[in-house]
Amino acid sequence: MIVTLFKTGKDGKLLYYTVHDRQASLISPYALTLSWRVGNGRERSRFYPFDSLAEMDKMIRAVLQKRFKDGYRLLYSFSRDARWSERLDPTEVRPASEQAQEQGGRGGGLLARAAEAHKRLATG
Repeated sequence: MIVTLFKTGKDGKLLYYTVHDRQASLISPYALTLSWRVGNGRERSRFYPFDSLAEMDKMIRAVLQKRFKDGYRLLYSFSRDARWSERLDPTEVRPASEQAQEQGGRGGGLLARAAEAHKRLATG
C-alpha cells in the first residue's frame, strides 16, 4: 500500500507526504514508513514497526486524517489488496452509517472517502 499526498506551502513550494508499507521489518510482522519532503529536496522518513495489522491501520487512519486537516490532497494511491480500501476509513469525519446511506448503502473505497472528506473539510 502506498498513499502520497501533497499541498502548496506558504512559500509556494510543494510539500509531499507519503505513507507506505513496502519496507519490511525484521522485528515485527507489520511496518509503516512515513516520508516527507519539500519540492525536489531531500526526503526524510520515519519507520514504525507494529505487532498487529489493527495497530498499523489505526496509525494510518490517524496520520491521513491529520494530513487532510492540514490541507494535503491526494496525489497517488495504490494497493495490491483491493480489500484494503474497503477496510480502512482514514478520513472518517462522520459515522460510517451516514456515509453508507449517502452512497446507497454500500461502503466507498479509500479514494472516494478521502476525496469526500477533503471536500467537507474545504467547505467547512
